[in-house]
Amino acid sequence: MNFYEIAYLISPEIEPEKIKEIQKEVISLLRKQEGEIEEETPPLKRTLAYPIKKQKEAFLVSLTFWMEPSKIKNFKKDIEKIKEILRYLIVKKKAPKKILEIKKPAKKPKKVELEKLEEKLEEILGTKL
Repeated sequence: MNFYEIAYLISPEIEPEKIKEIQKEVISLLRKQEGEIEEETPPLKRTLAYPIKKQKEAFLVSLTFWMEPSKIKNFKKDIEKIKEILRYLIVKKKAPKKILEIKKPAKKPKKVELEKLEEKLEEILGTKL
């Protein structure tokens, strides 16, 4: 499996509830192709540098995911069928490095000197050994 990121622009004319539905639809298409989602960003309204399909603003959403390279082509075809998506871009990325937890060495119990141990025993038992 390879690590990918998809960024897509959703038309600003759509209601917020519909945007969530589109996000769920993209995720279901991804899972249909046996992809695994790593991270999802919430939609952000952005002003575009130039108009896309006569729109000057759009909602930007991005997803990072794992997928087999052979299934990306089908995923792209499925994304293109969603009319509310103005434009999308899928990029292959380097896999994120896993952060390992640093384990602190366990504290060793303090060694008790033999003489002190004998003194304590004498106090407890009341006799000399």
